[in-house]
Amino acid sequence: MMQATEVQRPRRTRWLRTILLSTGVILASGLSFAIGYLVAGDVLFVSRDVVVGFGGVGALLVAFQLLIQIAVLSRAERTETDALVCARALDDRNEQLRLTGLLTDALGGECGARQVAAAAVEFTTGHLGSENATFWRLDGDGLPFAYLSGETVDPGSGKSLPEDRESAALARKAARGGEPVIVIGSSGQPSRERPAHDSPFTLFLPLLAKEDVEGVLEIETGGGVWDACQWDIVGGLGRQMGVAFKRARQYEEMQKRADIDFVTGAYNYRFMQSYLHRVISAAGKRDREVAVLFLDIDNFKAFNDTLGHGAGDRVLQTVAGQLRLMTERVGIVGRSGGDEFMVVLPGHTELQARALIEAFQDWLSVSAPPVSGMFRVRVSGGYAVFPHDADNRQGLLGAADARLYQAKNQNKSRPTTRGGNGQGERTIGVYGLLDRIVDEVDRRDNYTRVHSEKTAEYVAALAQRLDLSPSAHRVLRLAALLHDVGKVGVPGHILCKPGVLDAGELAIVRHQIEIASQLIVDVPNSDEVRQVVRHLRERWDGTGYPDGLAGDDVPYLSRVLAVADAYAAITLDRPYKAALSGEDAYEELVRSSGTQLDSDMVAVFAAVVKTDQTQAESEAVPSAT
Repeated sequence: MMQATEVQRPRRTRWLRTILLSTGVILASGLSFAIGYLVAGDVLFVSRDVVVGFGGVGALLVAFQLLIQIAVLSRAERTETDALVCARALDDRNEQLRLTGLLTDALGGECGARQVAAAAVEFTTGHLGSENATFWRLDGDGLPFAYLSGETVDPGSGKSLPEDRESAALARKAARGGEPVIVIGSSGQPSRERPAHDSPFTLFLPLLAKEDVEGVLEIETGGGVWDACQWDIVGGLGRQMGVAFKRARQYEEMQKRADIDFVTGAYNYRFMQSYLHRVISAAGKRDREVAVLFLDIDNFKAFNDTLGHGAGDRVLQTVAGQLRLMTERVGIVGRSGGDEFMVVLPGHTELQARALIEAFQDWLSVSAPPVSGMFRVRVSGGYAVFPHDADNRQGLLGAADARLYQAKNQNKSRPTTRGGNGQGERTIGVYGLLDRIVDEVDRRDNYTRVHSEKTAEYVAALAQRLDLSPSAHRVLRLAALLHDVGKVGVPGHILCKPGVLDAGELAIVRHQIEIASQLIVDVPNSDEVRQVVRHLRERWDGTGYPDGLAGDDVPYLSRVLAVADAYAAITLDRPYKAALSGEDAYEELVRSSGTQLDSDMVAVFAAVVKTDQTQAESEAVPSAT
């Protein structure tokens, strides 16, 4: 850089030349005048007055010449000075552009936050005359990591941050104020004034991205000296680093969100497939094993149907959290399906894979907190090991899935037991048994499963219209799904009989109420659910069964379910009767109100029917193209 002394040097040289030249001219003129004056006395035809006159004119001309020369030189000096200042400014600007370009090149190719920090440190030590530099990444009052001149240090890693703890405090001070902090020499006292020309200093430069401080760059100059250009540009360089670091941090956050399942926090299917491909490729080159595990939650649908989707999400989160804990630093966990998890364990054998599955199953049966305080979670597991079971990703996944399928079949045939802690916790397998009973009945009459689910849908809508409590919602949903489990004791030829039942057959059908009461156990609110199902066939006029209750003596929730059950029945094809349209079905309900059904419930159900019809019409009309 051009210094101020370099600008002053030509000025002193020119003024010295001017003074010497003018002095010489004056001396020469005076000497000529003196000689002429002395000689004039001997020259007859030239008088002394003429000599004096010519001498005076000469002196005036010399003086005028001197003044003109001084003016011209002064003007030239100002012009040259301005030119030198402009040249220096241009040099400074070129230097600033050069440094900015170098920093842009250094930061432009980096996507990760740590890589940006490393590039900032290397640029500072390589191009700003810094002996050492430290990139402090601040998060509130903490320091998640510091990038020291070539090395990243994380808290808890066993490595120590710089011995001078004052650096961390000064970095925090610069970050909180958003202004540079300067420490001159070894005083340790912060200052905002620039140091003297020859004083070493340490600069704590906040890296700004608009209003946010993304970090602090500690620059130690030692015995180095900064000129005005470096001081002028350092703030702009800091902002450039801050923007680059923020961009890298946002990129990492977006990349992480793209790879993470938002419900469980585990990796998603896309990432797991990509990761497994990379791991297998690396293991093949190093002759290492890779274990892949599939873990599937048994009867997961029952959690959603029985306890709601919120409870189902908590089950998924519990499973994912414990799997991540058990595989920390040895593998990764991902969600590969609705209720299925995938674990990749590089360097693990078949024995280790089986041990992990068994250990996780033991934790679920003994130590895991019961869902909603009562249900135990069970999982089935399958595994495969590269390269023994397959030498490619697809084959490995197929082998693990086959073992999972085999394990699930074994679990279905295994009797359901109580929890292992002696407290008698229930398992979701009990409800799974009821669910399979409904499936079995459905296979016999091709009606029960759909009817139960439609009834649950309609009764949920009616309960919402009646503004019932969440507990009542849960009881009604369970009763709707399970009210036909007693049909398992009804012979198939009676279930599918198209004509009118005789007295004996009717007695068998009515006995399903008692069968259902015996089967509906170990579910939430089981007593309330059994009561609703028991009195579902009671009638408002008292001619129903099993107890012949009438009017308000029929339990309220049974009356609610009866309306939804009747509507679901007559809008589905049955062995002995074709389905009715929504409008005709509701007219049938109206005709039954006051005799079979509670008329108040039927009136409220009109809004449910209208909503159902509107949705059906909107689905039937094709969208405009």
